Amino acid sequence: FKIRNILFFSITTGIILTLNSIPLITQARHAPPGRSFTLINNNTKDYYFYLALMNEGANGATLTYDPYTSEPHQPSIIFSYFLWLGKISKLLGLSNAVTYHLTRFLLGFLFLLTSYLLIVYLKIPFPKLTYFFFLFSAPFMHTINDYGKLVSVPYMNWWNGVDPVRRAAFLPHHMLGGLLFVISIILIFKFMSNPHRKYLIMLILLSATMAFVHTPSLLIILLVLPASIILYLVILYLNHQLKFSIFNFSRLSGIPPAARQLPMNDKIIQLIKDELNVKEVKITSGDGELTV
Repeated sequence: FKIRNILFFSITTGIILTLNSIPLITQARHAPPGRSFTLINNNTKDYYFYLALMNEGANGATLTYDPYTSEPHQPSIIFSYFLWLGKISKLLGLSNAVTYHLTRFLLGFLFLLTSYLLIVYLKIPFPKLTYFFFLFSAPFMHTINDYGKLVSVPYMNWWNGVDPVRRAAFLPHHMLGGLLFVISIILIFKFMSNPHRKYLIMLILLSATMAFVHTPSLLIILLVLPASIILYLVILYLNHQLKFSIFNFSRLSGIPPAARQLPMNDKIIQLIKDELNVKEVKITSGDGELTV
């Protein structure tokens, strides 16, 4: 990375994460005398549910359970990662609330970092502008009737995750799911360019983790990947046909069988080798065999 790329990423990412933290800091600093702000994030019910799970983990539980019912029930693995987060919180000597927020900011930063690396890896034109819009783009506004009063709100305003500031460091498991999703996309491109078994194994492991932590992230890949593979194969086939139409094999029939070098442009020869992913190409015609 060049210095200016690192500087651009650091400034833009720092701005969005700072904006995300401002409401939290402001409310904590302006709590009324004799009261304290409990660092509520996003939905109040969800927030206390996650902290309760972390508290279970801090108290020794390894699987989730409902301590407020007399009905017998089996512990569950669902949401158990919050129990592990509670164990980490206890180990570090931090409150569950502080650990919760540190986790979402850390995962948010890693998600944005891998997203920027993906943009650079794909060699998208104007990568800085692409990342800027990825970072700060917000839904379009539209007018709704709110109990007889017309108000302008963003599309999907009921879902906080579409807000550019909120989504930069959203719920911990959402950010982890997004991080694993972007890494999976990078691995898919790596596998397409170099079909090595290690990329496939890593994808399988990440898919299992996404299914456990944040299933929607995995569903996006499962829904998009089949169609993407079909489209890729069609484009590859058409591109293959187009490239080989340049190389007219009928013209080779006049070359003597003893010939071992083709009197043509090296770029065209290399184009054929790259397309077939081989070091040499043997072409058999009625007059003999040619090695390119």
